[in-house]
Amino acid sequence: MYKIPICIGYQGMLLTGHAYPVKVTGNDGSSSLQIFIQGWYIGILSYKDEKWTMDKPIDPEFVKALGNYIHTSEKSIIATAAMNYF
Repeated sequence: MYKIPICIGYQGMLLTGHAYPVKVTGNDGSSSLQIFIQGWYIGILSYKDEKWTMDKPIDPEFVKALGNYIHTSEKSIIATAAMNYF
């Protein structure tokens, strides 16, 4: 299992932490990640049916921003690895 670093600005705060993949299913694009922010476990972030959700009541705008941040970071890591391959 690998750790995904998180560093996101939200409502004037710089929040840092990490995410651990819990489950990834390749066919439908759904995935789940355990999220830790500022050292606290805040829940499981899931992507299903083209929407980010949390298993705990957290500000939906933060959930969306967090999901988009992780998705963008992962795409960047994959693209960088692909470029280094050639």
